[in-house]
Amino acid sequence: MKNYKNRGFIKIIIILVIILIVLGYLGLNVKSILNSPTVSSNLNYVWNAVVWLWKTILVVPITFIWNKVMVGFFWNNFAGLIDKVQAVEPSQTLPKL
Repeated sequence: MKNYKNRGFIKIIIILVIILIVLGYLGLNVKSILNSPTVSSNLNYVWNAVVWLWKTILVVPITFIWNKVMVGFFWNNFAGLIDKVQAVEPSQTLPKL
């Protein structure tokens, strides 16, 4: 069975490289575009909107989901695994999970 776990990350890197090559071929300088006052102002506006959205709306539900659901799920499974490992006699093999 093949492992396709890292395929999406590599695909994104390849697509970004292709985009940069095409922009260079068209004569566009990404550094000068990002340093222009208009683009800088737009990026600053979007960043401030994202920070406002996080601080006023998203921080409470995402923190709740992280602390109660994700950490609780992983911690309970980890604690259960430790209990199973400690319950095994040294002469026995590890139980199947």
